[in-house]
Amino acid sequence: VLAAFGLPVGDEDALRSAFQHLESRRGGPLPPLVVVTAGEAGPWRMRGGAEGAKWTLVTEEGETLSGAAPSGVISWPALPPGYHRLTVTAEGREHRATVIAAPARCWQPDALDTGERLWGATAQIYG
Repeated sequence: VLAAFGLPVGDEDALRSAFQHLESRRGGPLPPLVVVTAGEAGPWRMRGGAEGAKWTLVTEEGETLSGAAPSGVISWPALPPGYHRLTVTAEGREHRATVIAAPARCWQPDALDTGERLWGATAQIYG
């Protein structure tokens, strides 16, 4: 399974190296992926060591937002749904993450809002 994800796991040394690489990606103030609710503004707290950081967020539409995070907290406005790019500069290093702004809930047919019952065939892809 690990090899299918592109990790070199042919022997114990390769596995150890791959694990160290993955652990190094976990360091810093940002995880690789941040998920927020689209349309809701609010603070987002970075991991430790990000006090005094500066941030820049480029939305999927190309709008650039930026600010400071003196206490390690980013306060951005309500984001539109989509994939956005976040860059944080802390302690002289740049850290990057993808911000996904997802709707609070998935689409629902109007008929379900009125109490109608619907049926259909489904296939659970991940099952």
